[in-house]
Amino acid sequence: MASLHHLLIVAFSCFLLFNVSQSSRLGRIPGLLLPVRRDVATGLHRVVLSRTPALSIPYVIDLSSPILWGNCAEEYASSTYQALGCQSEICSRASASCLNRTCGLTIVSPWSRQQAPCELVQDVLSVPVLGSSLGQVATVQPFTFGCAPSVLLERGFSQEIRGVAGFGPSPIALPYQFASHFGYQHSFSLCLAPSSLESGAVFFGSAPSSIPFVGQTPLILGRQNEYCIGVRSIRIGGVAVQLQASLLQEGFLQALLSTTDTYMVLESSIYQVVVQTFVSQLQSLRQVEAIAPFGLCFDHASLGSLQAIPSIDLRLQSEKVWTLAAANLLVSPQPGVSCLAAVDGGLSPIAPLVLGTTQLENYLLQFDLQSQLLRFSSPLWHGQRPCSGLTA
Repeated sequence: MASLHHLLIVAFSCFLLFNVSQSSRLGRIPGLLLPVRRDVATGLHRVVLSRTPALSIPYVIDLSSPILWGNCAEEYASSTYQALGCQSEICSRASASCLNRTCGLTIVSPWSRQQAPCELVQDVLSVPVLGSSLGQVATVQPFTFGCAPSVLLERGFSQEIRGVAGFGPSPIALPYQFASHFGYQHSFSLCLAPSSLESGAVFFGSAPSSIPFVGQTPLILGRQNEYCIGVRSIRIGGVAVQLQASLLQEGFLQALLSTTDTYMVLESSIYQVVVQTFVSQLQSLRQVEAIAPFGLCFDHASLGSLQAIPSIDLRLQSEKVWTLAAANLLVSPQPGVSCLAAVDGGLSPIAPLVLGTTQLENYLLQFDLQSQLLRFSSPLWHGQRPCSGLTA
C-alpha cells in the first residue's frame, strides 16, 4: 500500500519551490470555494473553473485523478500558456515522462478505462474566494494541468463536460496546488448535493464551522492511489454482514471513496449478503423486476416513507460509526420504482467496497491530507443546513 505521508512530503516540497503567490494583491485569502453541481445526464458532480482566456469550463470531480485535465484543442487560445519541458523540476516531481519533447503523463479515463498521453502545461487559473460577497476571485499562476485527446471524453461524459478535475494524492492535483500556492493546510472539504437543482461545494483552506464533524478515521491509499478508509464491520438495521476473511487487510475491509461511481459497488459475496439482508428486513414491501444495473427493486408505493428502510452502519478503523441514511441507499431509475443503490462488482473489483456519489451526498467530508484523516458529519438531510446552503 502506498504511503500517503510520503506523497504529501513530495507534493508540499514541489510547489513551495515553484509557485509564486499572487494573493498579496488581495490580502490574506481565508479560503477558496468552488460550487459543485450534480450532472443531470450522469449523476456525477462537476465544478466550473476559469482559465485564460476568461472562459468557464465544467470538469467532473475525480477523487483519484492526479491532475486537472481536458481537451485543449477546442476553444483554447491563451497568451499565458506554456508547455513544461522534460527537464523541468515539476516534471520530475510529478513522476512524469517525456512525450514528444514535452513533459507528460499517461491519463486513464475513469469510465472507459481507455489510456492516452496527456501533455503537462501551465497557465492562469481563477478561483472564487471563500466568504466574498463581491464575486472576488484569486489567481493561481502558474497552474499546472494536462491536455489530453478528446477521445478520452467520448464515453461516460455528458456533452457539456470538458474534462476531469483531479483531487488525488498528487503534487499536481487541485488540492495540493491550491494549498502550496496560498499557504493553506493540505486539506479539502466536500459536500455533494443530491439534486441537480441544488448546489454543493468544495472548500479549500478551511471547512464550514456551521457543520460539526461527528467522527474521523485514518485516510489510506488504495493500490492505485485512491482515497480509502478501513471498515471493521457492516451492519444493516443492526444485523451484522458476514465478511470473508480473504477480503480483509490487517483486519479491515478497504472501502474506496469514489466520485466517478454513482452507486455503491460491492464484491460479489458481500453484495449477495447485503441484498439478502435487505430482503429479509423489507418483507412488507412489494418487490418488482430489477432494473439494470440494480439487483433489488421495490414498488415505490409500498415503501411508504424512508423510515421503513434500514440504515447501513459502517464501523470504521477508528471505531467510529459512519451511518449511511436511507436517502443514501435508494434511487429511482424510473417512476414508481425504488432500487437499492448498490451493484455487484464481481469477484475482483478495485476494492471490496466502493462508496459512490449516492452514498457520499449530503455529508460534509473533510479530506485532511496533512493529518491523513477523513472527517465526516452526520447526514445533513434533517435538522442541519444542507450542502446547498453552504455556498452562501
